[in-house]
Amino acid sequence: MVRTAAIAALLIGAASAQIQIPPPIPTRWPENTQLVFITGSYLQEKLVQDAWKHVQTVVRPELLAIKPSTYKQFADITYNDNPQTSGYKARRLQDTADFKADVYTCKGQNDWGLTYDDGPSNVIVGGQHVNDTSAILQRLDSLGVKATFFVCGTAALSQPEILKATYQAGHEIASHTWTHHPITTLTNEQLVAEVKYTEALIYSLTGKVPNQFRPPYGDIDDRCRAILTALGYTTIIWGYQPHRDSLDAGQPAQNPATAKQVVDTIRSWFTPQPGFISLQHDIQQFTASIAITVLDYLVGLKNNNQPFPLNIKTVGQCIEAPYYRDGTSAPGSTPVSTTTTTTVAPTTTAPVPSATVNPDSKQAEDKKNAANVLGTSLGLAGVIALLAGVLPLW
Repeated sequence: MVRTAAIAALLIGAASAQIQIPPPIPTRWPENTQLVFITGSYLQEKLVQDAWKHVQTVVRPELLAIKPSTYKQFADITYNDNPQTSGYKARRLQDTADFKADVYTCKGQNDWGLTYDDGPSNVIVGGQHVNDTSAILQRLDSLGVKATFFVCGTAALSQPEILKATYQAGHEIASHTWTHHPITTLTNEQLVAEVKYTEALIYSLTGKVPNQFRPPYGDIDDRCRAILTALGYTTIIWGYQPHRDSLDAGQPAQNPATAKQVVDTIRSWFTPQPGFISLQHDIQQFTASIAITVLDYLVGLKNNNQPFPLNIKTVGQCIEAPYYRDGTSAPGSTPVSTTTTTTVAPTTTAPVPSATVNPDSKQAEDKKNAANVLGTSLGLAGVIALLAGVLPLW
């Protein structure tokens, strides 16, 4: 009897806990600055409120009650809850009933999950791209490899054409929030807003909704993990045993000597080893120049037929997961079935409304029509399995 009642409650929850994928396009984008949090009327957009209601349906109240951190500056925060019980900066390596595991490594031996954070960036000198995202793309093309770009909404809003070019070149586009604030400092609704606005902008420019998310500064706890999982994301960090942060960002002195130190750090990774995911940045000229120096070195090895011990891959490739929510991993590719269980509701053919961009931003374009409503919780297949006694009822 208890089990029957629990199953009935789960069925009701699964029916109501639906989230629209692709996302509705908001009537306006948040401010194009990383100096402020998303607040006020931006949190009342349908895009945010529908997703927040979904989160409240599928995430335990105890997790949502974990206290947000106090923000100071950049990665400097004061954590206000118990880090031992809330999983603050813990390495959650196993899936739980509440959230998916953090991902730090690639599956294959010698696989290198190459990632760039915070862009896209755009620097033109003498009519040529110099030390920016496009210059990195040129080198990746010369190598014949793909990378994962964890993009910020503010940067994508400023450089929509570069984001589209990155996507069209076959690289993986993943989410890195709108404002690049440490996500444990955000309220529940603010985290939902950071994720959904970035998701909607990526969708408006590429027609795809990403599967992978990286928290700025690697800042995360179980509250944030549960919210991200409810929104359909896998949390990607970077290697820690051994450390695979290039330390290119936040260098106190951005000069040739410092750049050489960072390049030497990255080149020290070039040995046979278990698969790993790295951290580099493409937002500043300094960090992009380091990426280009490393890639030019690899192009030289290739041109001289010299061996290289690692297999450069996107995160999606190296963890064997599709880049995007429709099960695809290439621009314009046909959706395929995946192991993800979702509840599919009838398709709507109503046109997606245009979004108003702030005066200091460029107009986002290529709005898409026909949005499917997908349940990102247990889903219909999971409910059927539970009814059959295949899945445990926790």
